[in-house]
Amino acid sequence: AYRRYGLRGGVEGWVNVPFIVTADGSVSSPKIVDSKPPRVFDSSALRAIKKWKFKPKVVNGVAVEQAGSQIIEFKLF
Repeated sequence: AYRRYGLRGGVEGWVNVPFIVTADGSVSSPKIVDSKPPRVFDSSALRAIKKWKFKPKVVNGVAVEQAGSQIIEFKLF
């Protein structure tokens, strides 16, 4: 969800979010490490990434946790 401030102000930006992909493919421990403009899209990025699902890494036939990171861009079209 694009925050109203960003949408009305014509603001674009990005948020860098590292996280853990759990053994079941869900996202755990996301945090903001950088964003531009600062704090404008942080809560929207966290809300979005918590809903994502991944195919977990498999080692010797067993799904394991692994670290991941994503830059989420907010652009007007």
